[in-house]
Amino acid sequence: MAWILSNPFVLSANLHGGALVANYPYDESRDGSASSYTASPDDNTFRHLAHVYALTHKTMSTGERVRCENDDDFTKQGGVTNGAQWYSVSGGMQDFNYLGSNDFEITLELGCDKYPAESTLSTEWDNNRDALIAYMKQSHLGIKGIIRNARTGEPIVGASVKVKNVTNGVNKLINHDIISVKNGEYWRLLTPGTYEVLAVKDGYEPDAKAVIVKNSAPEAVRLDLNLKPIDDTFDPQVMASNDYFGYKSIPDNIDLNNPEVLRLINFLQRAGAQNNDRAAAN
Repeated sequence: MAWILSNPFVLSANLHGGALVANYPYDESRDGSASSYTASPDDNTFRHLAHVYALTHKTMSTGERVRCENDDDFTKQGGVTNGAQWYSVSGGMQDFNYLGSNDFEITLELGCDKYPAESTLSTEWDNNRDALIAYMKQSHLGIKGIIRNARTGEPIVGASVKVKNVTNGVNKLINHDIISVKNGEYWRLLTPGTYEVLAVKDGYEPDAKAVIVKNSAPEAVRLDLNLKPIDDTFDPQVMASNDYFGYKSIPDNIDLNNPEVLRLINFLQRAGAQNNDRAAAN
């Protein structure tokens, strides 16, 4: 857990035996039932990741019946399953990585035999090699970029990247933020579509941009974002020149050392200045 939290992974997979299927989050059912489809906010992306592996694997999604003891035949559904629909389990690694870090992870069940004989390992490698390579290439889906201080150009660590899917009028927030890491870098896996991307961090004005994702290039779309620092100070002369939001109108019991109060004053100061500019123009 410490390892995954201290390294900015984009994509990962954990390998199991006992079935033949690519299993994607969530692993734990939302309603507490033993088995029910439980979609994550990135369900489209996770289903895509699972299908990439299953379809490239030599036997995972074939029409040949593959059923391990006491398990389903997943080949009839393309070799993929939602974890909680198969069976609910709490505390799974793929759920933890998704919820606790920037990492997108699925679970790969590579066969019925948990302890395959040495003589079969060459075949197992041949079955999985191309699928592993194809899966790793999915780390270049979506968008990536650097979040910087708009004033200084310095990278910003710890900014939240929020994404809304606006493809064909969907207008749906993907309720899973990605956090910028060292050097202000972020990566956000997305399936093809049109998105609105918003970067936010306390002490800065948000920055929003629209982007079209096609996933047809070798790398993710580059989308840098710049956050303008919020000035926690105010100019008494400007405030005094503004009749409506005048400096003299600030009550004595207002704590001018409170950063939140100063941000509000700064906002009102700028709004008043804009109103004055419009009045002068008229």
